[in-house]
Amino acid sequence: MASDVKEIPSILHLCHDYIVVNKPYDTPINSDDPNRVTVETLMSKYYPHLRDPTLIHGFRFQHRLDLATSGVMCLCRTKKSAKAMFQEFQKRGVIKHYIALVHGHVERETQTVDIGIGDDSSVKDIHKMCTSDSESCIYPREAITDIIVLEKGTYSGHPASKVLLKPQTGRSHQLRVHCDHIGHRIVGDYMYSNRQDTSPYRMMLHSLRLKFGELDILSTDPFTPTIDELWKVTDVINTYS
Repeated sequence: MASDVKEIPSILHLCHDYIVVNKPYDTPINSDDPNRVTVETLMSKYYPHLRDPTLIHGFRFQHRLDLATSGVMCLCRTKKSAKAMFQEFQKRGVIKHYIALVHGHVERETQTVDIGIGDDSSVKDIHKMCTSDSESCIYPREAITDIIVLEKGTYSGHPASKVLLKPQTGRSHQLRVHCDHIGHRIVGDYMYSNRQDTSPYRMMLHSLRLKFGELDILSTDPFTPTIDELWKVTDVINTYS
């Protein structure tokens, strides 16, 4: 069971069909190792009454986030709601908004990145993706992301930008790969910096909003100077609404 917990997933919305939580960063969804701290073990420890004893992992994780990513994540409470959410994903009816701090000052205020993403065959020891124009890319699939610059400033003294990311597709590591593709890698992205970006305490990618059906859940922006004093804003380009 979870121990030495640094952050408890807060519940943003609870109803008969869904549990929407604010996932902590650097926390996997679940694991076959019962001693590993995961969203599952944290939810089971702090919200045991919400756990479904008929399920191996206690919850229906129809919606997932990368280990390093924080923010809005939806758990389904019934088979019916899990099926409904799956169908919404299939027809691209789920609206997902993310925010990120990226290296450098992004010049274009708005842009759409439209380039496929596939497995990076040059890497054997980890699951890593790459854009379809890479020689090592295999099994590429369509991937589209809208990018809007919100703020410019510095992070730990180096130029950085806060961007809003609106994925139109849902490929593995899509936002990380697309940000890297335009030359503005996400701050703290250990994998896509070839294990070089180790100074930040986390990868600066957060699931800000999730909307489908009657649900429209918004979380708190963790990338503000009051929360992280290393982030200094010099210019506000756009405001989120």
